[in-house]
Amino acid sequence: MVAILLACCGGGVACATPSPEPSIAIARQAIERAEDLDARRYAAQDLARANDALRKAERARSNRADWIEARRLAEKAAVDAEVAAARAGANRLHIAIEEIRKAADAVGPQ
Repeated sequence: MVAILLACCGGGVACATPSPEPSIAIARQAIERAEDLDARRYAAQDLARANDALRKAERARSNRADWIEARRLAEKAAVDAEVAAARAGANRLHIAIEEIRKAADAVGPQ
């Protein structure tokens, strides 16, 4: 029986579930980056999904049995935040291009 348990846990070395804290910290940083890019304005739904997943990850980390789920949720939060940041950046760029076009149209042909 002991041999089966040791085989399932890789010799006992990898049985412990790693803490979700590093993943949660990465998700927080990704959300902060998205907010710095004004994702609340330009990618509100993506940012809301990221914040929701982070809140769920933070709740799940309180129970060691849920650490795998907490890590998964934190990783999802980070990805959603990166999507929000990309979308916000793209929207800001689009607005800047439109402003440049309008300014060029106002000047007219040279």
